[in-house]
Amino acid sequence: MPTDENENNKLHGDDYAGLKDLYNQTGGHSWNNKTNWDVSSDTPPDADVVNTWHGVTVKQETKGDSNMLILQDWKHVTR
Repeated sequence: MPTDENENNKLHGDDYAGLKDLYNQTGGHSWNNKTNWDVSSDTPPDADVVNTWHGVTVKQETKGDSNMLILQDWKHVTR
């Protein structure tokens, strides 16, 4: 069965839920730098899109279809 290339590039739902919770629970709307953060959708965005969010790096695992999220430089993000 062929796979949908766009589905393989979607951020995992649990990862997206975690990033949404991080944003909402830490007052993301008032972060000093929230460049490209958009957690308004119920559907996980493409990993390439999340990779543009300030402080987030998405790395595709070489085995399987999982992603690794790396959060960086958070000391300058919140007030």
